[in-house]
Amino acid sequence: MTGKPLGPFETETEARVAAEAAADPGLLPLKAVENRKLLGRVCEAAGVAMGRYDDRIVEWLSIWDPSTVAVVAGWVGRAYEAGLAAVPDGGAALSPAEADTVRQALADAAAWRSMRAEGFPAGCGDCAAADPDRCPDHAGDEVTAAGYAALRARLGGARS
Repeated sequence: MTGKPLGPFETETEARVAAEAAADPGLLPLKAVENRKLLGRVCEAAGVAMGRYDDRIVEWLSIWDPSTVAVVAGWVGRAYEAGLAAVPDGGAALSPAEADTVRQALADAAAWRSMRAEGFPAGCGDCAAADPDRCPDHAGDEVTAAGYAALRARLGGARS
């Protein structure tokens, strides 16, 4: 999310003032189009996937008072922020696209480590000298590749 989420609100006036502050400059008094923009920005920033029916409900909500829309937008924004704060050990929540990128990176890394463990690129003088074992640089590649593959599987495997 960009900026601080709206709310929580103690009064309708607080919610109206927040809605006005979140609107594009020069668009007061707020109309349905500004309410739609506010809800759209908050849902997009929170990574909310929207279907056609979701869009219909946003359209319906947009005709309500800006103070009501600010409360709903605040709920979405604060719920998103609470979810981020709930990620254990200082980790980060990933969007579906980010998770796909991580899965692909893990697949690439596992493939590379597996190739190294099998002697690619050919000609590692240290591995040849350590025959039948691998040099210290390549000795752990099979284990590392297996760790990458296991983490990728935990993240949902081959989705990309």
